[in-house]
Amino acid sequence: MERNIETLKAFEDMQADMQSGYARLLDFADTFKERQRSERSRLPYQLNVIDELHINENAHSRILLKLLQYQNPKGEYELLQSLLERIGQSHEAFRQIQVAHPLMTQEEKRIDLWVRDQSYALVVENKVYDAADQEAQISRYIETTLRQGYRAEDIFVIYLSQRGDKEPDEQSWGRYKTDFERRYANLSFRDDLYPWLKHEVLPNIRQRDVCLSAAVVQYIDYLEGFFNLRTIEKTMNMNLEKLISEHFALNECKDDFERIQLLKEKKEELAQLTNKMTDMQESMTAAFWQSVNTHWQEEARKQPGLKWDTDENFEKIGVVVEKADNPIRVHVAEEGGRLYCGVLFEPVASIKGTVLEQWKEQDHLFGYLNETEVWSWYGDDMKESYDCFCQAVKRCQELK
Repeated sequence: MERNIETLKAFEDMQADMQSGYARLLDFADTFKERQRSERSRLPYQLNVIDELHINENAHSRILLKLLQYQNPKGEYELLQSLLERIGQSHEAFRQIQVAHPLMTQEEKRIDLWVRDQSYALVVENKVYDAADQEAQISRYIETTLRQGYRAEDIFVIYLSQRGDKEPDEQSWGRYKTDFERRYANLSFRDDLYPWLKHEVLPNIRQRDVCLSAAVVQYIDYLEGFFNLRTIEKTMNMNLEKLISEHFALNECKDDFERIQLLKEKKEELAQLTNKMTDMQESMTAAFWQSVNTHWQEEARKQPGLKWDTDENFEKIGVVVEKADNPIRVHVAEEGGRLYCGVLFEPVASIKGTVLEQWKEQDHLFGYLNETEVWSWYGDDMKESYDCFCQAVKRCQELK
């Protein structure tokens, strides 16, 4: 009995220490953020259009698409060829690719960047913000490309991670991982795209290609800011490192090994705290969507011509607005860790020549369309995706 009491007391003490440690980390996070804000306020004037637009994952894909679509005066896809040659230095199979007349698209069939040419196809998955892999994501993209008439041996997969330390989940590959070992490349924005743009692309842009040069300069500068590489931010970064060093008393360690170990331990503590906050966020997110669904179930009962309908395995929320000719489905769903609001006919039918296609062309509510749907991506922004849903439902109800 006495031993059990001692064990319980030790457990309670351990919990108290953990809670105290988490509280100190949270306090330091606030201190760090405030110091960072203060340091940034003292930086020299700096204007980067991309910084000011607060771009998301899709915007990175669009920028890369526009770069790869560039053709020189001879009609050659110079930047696409350059990037493939860079990949080929460490991935032999990519050397066999012959660029001819590539069709390049972004977000078609939900593929971040899709290059289809006469004798090969590239599937590019963008994970610049380390989003989680969706169920069988790469497998589905490979199969989508196979249905376009390409042989498996002519399909290449590029996984664009932030720092090169993130690999696709096993489940994302499905049955294809072994078959694609030679035709797969993990590129990082920091160690591959950034140096490629700075040292290979920018120096070789022709003088008359002013807009291309300006765009590349801005994107390089943006990536330098993203990875704390800007020269004007060197002093700021040194001061922030000093703050970390002082807070964790790194100078009191006897050698570098001890300092490295201490930083590792603090990172692990932060990871544990992040995991706990993630659990809380997921729980609160689930409760939010549950309350939204309850609200719209009630609305569907009250409003004529409105039917609540949701697929729990796919959608966050969905309703069908009854119309005499074409009932319209409005939904918020999640794919690849990103929320989107989409509108399509129920049952699924072509939107070509319909009001849904016009919505994409006429205003900002929807940014993408394919044969059967218009949609906009919202990353992890629940409010924006839900606001889009509400606007789209109202718009559908107002249709004559």
